[in-house]
Amino acid sequence: MRISFPAPFPCWFCEYTAGRLPWNPVATSALAVAFVNPRQRSRGALLVAPRRHTQTISRMTAAEMQAVAHLVQEASRALTAALDPDGLHVFCNAGQQAGQSEEHVHFQIIPRYAGLAYDFAASARHEPMLARERRELAEAVRGRIG
Repeated sequence: MRISFPAPFPCWFCEYTAGRLPWNPVATSALAVAFVNPRQRSRGALLVAPRRHTQTISRMTAAEMQAVAHLVQEASRALTAALDPDGLHVFCNAGQQAGQSEEHVHFQIIPRYAGLAYDFAASARHEPMLARERRELAEAVRGRIG
């Protein structure tokens, strides 16, 4: 059975990194980016993805995987320092059946806070954050990177 993916275009992640859509990066490298998820499942949610458009981990190069893993680690540290969550949920979905809502492979870093409800609904089901709030969150996390 073949993994089915969400509709490929437009790829929001590629549009962000190409500068065609506004976004809020917290860390970037030649091969990967970490940025504020515009649809927050929990306050402080970030996304980390390779710059090159690809669908799954299995299609990433070893260098891309290393760059993404490095930014997941750096962004997790910075997010923890900036927001002091009670825990972090880090994951990557592959295919629509697994909950992947964007065709571009990405890792989600979701802060968890004691006593606050949490759901696993696709990010697309959450309301977009205000632009000002995204900027403020990006600045707070970016200020704690490496």
